[in-house]
Amino acid sequence: MALLEVQGIQKAFGARKALDGAGLRIEAGSFRGVIGPNGSGKSTLLKAIAGAHFADAGTVVFNGQDVTRTLPYERSRAGMGLKFQITAVLPELSAYDDVLLAMQAHQSWCALLIVEHDLDFIRDLCDRLSVLDHGQVLDGGTVEEIQRADKVKKVYATRE
Repeated sequence: MALLEVQGIQKAFGARKALDGAGLRIEAGSFRGVIGPNGSGKSTLLKAIAGAHFADAGTVVFNGQDVTRTLPYERSRAGMGLKFQITAVLPELSAYDDVLLAMQAHQSWCALLIVEHDLDFIRDLCDRLSVLDHGQVLDGGTVEEIQRADKVKKVYATRE
């Protein structure tokens, strides 16, 4: 069973679709990175998972419990947390060591979802990556698989 399973998430702001069926499956003990160009839906997906924005459609299941319509504090009590762009918990440690320390401080069923633009930063932290584009998961795999994927290269080349 996945610790976090997100399926078919949709979120619109007026006429603009920020998320259009995005989904992720994250196993306990894993480090998952979400990358994508600006405007691809990364932050909106993270906020939909954490309850900062309610999704218009789709489901968020955390530790076997449907939390799609629960409030952020209820998700937090269930063990879900959201942190934005924290560069270091302990400055003398590397970002990787910070993440390991944080995970060791929690129970063994934790997982980590990182949203990042910088592939060089995220490559040493994550087991797997998901690539968002126009609110959909374009591809998923290991860092090496994502780096070789032609469709991922095309998205980044057309957005620069």
